Amino acid sequence: EIASCLVGSEMCIRDSQSVVGYSLASEQEEERIPIGLMPIALGGNQSEASMFVISHGNDHLYKIDTSSQEVLKEVEVGHNPNYLHVDDDYVIVSNFDSQSLSVFSSDSLERIAEIDVGSGPHVIVSGEMK
Repeated sequence: EIASCLVGSEMCIRDSQSVVGYSLASEQEEERIPIGLMPIALGGNQSEASMFVISHGNDHLYKIDTSSQEVLKEVEVGHNPNYLHVDDDYVIVSNFDSQSLSVFSSDSLERIAEIDVGSGPHVIVSGEMK
């Protein structure tokens, strides 16, 4: 998860159809970005001012500009997305009911691959194994 998901916010949560930025100091809502039904996970990277959100109520991935709080792009993923991994080049979404991983360019959200992985992919782990 990204520490400051929206510019000016110290904490970010999701409700049934929005991503909400809160200030811990004032205990007040700072921003609210309406997106698809049932946002389930969010993530980002340090190299760009974007965050990514998956909504499993409508099977979509959203790219949000954290400065303007605008949805930049929205694409369809597999059925019942439940986890995402974001790095400088890719956004990877695990799709529980489709039994697949959807791989997108983090810049354009162009679909690069749809990979069948078998029953119920839950989590994505990335890194060098030694």
